[in-house]
Amino acid sequence: MQRSPGQSRPPTQQPTQQPAQQQATRQQATQASSHLAPREPLSQPAALPAMPAASSGYRPHRSEVDRDFQVHYPGPESGPLIGKYVGRGTDGQHLFDTDRHGRIPVPEDQILGYRPTVGGRHPPGQVRPPEENLADRDRVFLSEADLSGAMARQRQDPGLVDRMAVSTFEETPKYANFEKNRHNLEVQGVPILRSVDISKTAETAERLSELPPGANLHFQMPRVPRGTSGYSTQRLVRDTLRLPGAIGEDMSVSITTPRPDAYTKVKGTHDRIYGLESGKALEGTGMELEEGGSDSDSHLEKFGYDHKQSTKDESAGVADKRKKYKFVPGDSEHEESKRAPKGPGDRDDESGGGVSEV
Repeated sequence: MQRSPGQSRPPTQQPTQQPAQQQATRQQATQASSHLAPREPLSQPAALPAMPAASSGYRPHRSEVDRDFQVHYPGPESGPLIGKYVGRGTDGQHLFDTDRHGRIPVPEDQILGYRPTVGGRHPPGQVRPPEENLADRDRVFLSEADLSGAMARQRQDPGLVDRMAVSTFEETPKYANFEKNRHNLEVQGVPILRSVDISKTAETAERLSELPPGANLHFQMPRVPRGTSGYSTQRLVRDTLRLPGAIGEDMSVSITTPRPDAYTKVKGTHDRIYGLESGKALEGTGMELEEGGSDSDSHLEKFGYDHKQSTKDESAGVADKRKKYKFVPGDSEHEESKRAPKGPGDRDDESGGGVSEV
């Protein structure tokens, strides 16, 4: 991750950059990564995501009543049609209202997913890279794991699909539901930026440079796996907070972590890991704490959110109770953030566990 997913691979060592080097660094950023596959220039088209096989199926969530889905009926040989979800029927089937056949029962393995919108309606072809589709996106969910957090948010507020973008640390995260969730977000036009390494500030800022002023960058449960050499969760938090300054826009950053009192064995463990209670992680970022309190997204589990650890396709106990911090640009200029060196890369306390993100 950033697998947070925190970070599953140690980042390459980066020298502190001077302001005069910043623009050149941005221009070279996408070529500079030593462990990511070279990316095509942003002007090059990207392949439209393929429709998953019908056999993969989809289980509609109870909150998705009245959403439009693409289904096979009476079977794959008949071709897909659009149906409005009514709810669960009998024998494990789901009911849909259609113009052609009225109300029909459909088994899960014949439910393809959400009705495609935007480019997803067209035959497989070429679409713009996700980096070029950020100008109207004011909510960015960083380093998602299986994308269940993004799916839960748009189930709660379907209009969010027109405002949000998502990034992943890995090119193809190895979670059981990743591909289904990816498909259902992308066919609704949600940009998904893959292989985004937040430790590479200039590269990440370049890829997010089309975001509008006032956008919010949100990191759900950041965590670098224990034993990662030369990097820590606290540095990951700091690098996330440096992004608005590196992008050069006034943006807010929100970060959700386990509640400090979730770590009961050793006092101060939470702050050693995240550096948020003491403010240590904010040093040199140009950001300041606006508010910190109970997690405003504590309801996400009701909409299908499933927290994942950075090294396992499973959750962790400390993730059950969360605290959300919101940060805004401070009084100092963003240039100060760009000049500031990174803080110390202390390794996480071993008692912190292996928590990661959504």
